[in-house]
Amino acid sequence: MWDTTTDSDVFGALRGPEGNVTCVAFTSDGQRLLSSASGNAIYDWDLSTGMMALVLQGHNDNVRSISISSNGNCVASGSTDGTIKLWNIGTGEECHDQINISALSFSPDGQLFASISTNDCRIRLWNAATGQEACLPLQNHQDTVECVAFSPDGQLVASGSADTTIIVWDVISGKEVLVLRGHEGKVISVAFSWDGMQILSGSIDDTVRLWSLKTGAEARFPMPCEATQKFGLLLFTQTDIWMSTADRLHLEVRFGYPHI
Repeated sequence: MWDTTTDSDVFGALRGPEGNVTCVAFTSDGQRLLSSASGNAIYDWDLSTGMMALVLQGHNDNVRSISISSNGNCVASGSTDGTIKLWNIGTGEECHDQINISALSFSPDGQLFASISTNDCRIRLWNAATGQEACLPLQNHQDTVECVAFSPDGQLVASGSADTTIIVWDVISGKEVLVLRGHEGKVISVAFSWDGMQILSGSIDDTVRLWSLKTGAEARFPMPCEATQKFGLLLFTQTDIWMSTADRLHLEVRFGYPHI
């Protein structure tokens, strides 16, 4: 854990069972961190003490994606066993069970979550309370969907694909609003700006691109990223763009790119 203002280690490494860490997610209040390693369990860490508070168990294979609702009460996890599981973070009990998942994103109000599946060109929207699909799948990509994100008001969903495009969807109608083209490789990370007016995307073409939702055009020149690294997270604040990249040995968190 790192303090971004001082670049210092806060309290050393959080150590659980050995194995490659596959995913991490913070609660919105920053008090807890959920992680999974090469296994079927999810570990809930209390960041005030650095101690493990809870273990969520129920998947039959590696957990590859974790998303937490904005109120911090519900956790969605996706596994290579082909299931989505919803958990009550207070009790550690499983709420619902669905199928086929490689990445997840909760809507800001926590009522919906979006999922994408390995080797699938569709985005599915789910009712978090019932575990049932909220509408027909969103589909118009020509290749596998790699990433998905909700807008701050929850009215739009952005998806990045191996077809090199980003599609912006209307959540209520399920219709395509905008297609962003410019990347030369598959898009593996997307994020909305804090005001919902811009989208940031990262690709294996070694660039991060900033898009205007008003015009559909790039809002600034592409920001380069080394070919040896993979994007793990793209994030906006009101003043800066943050992005994390990693290779097999290092994690780097960058910030300071002003957005317009």
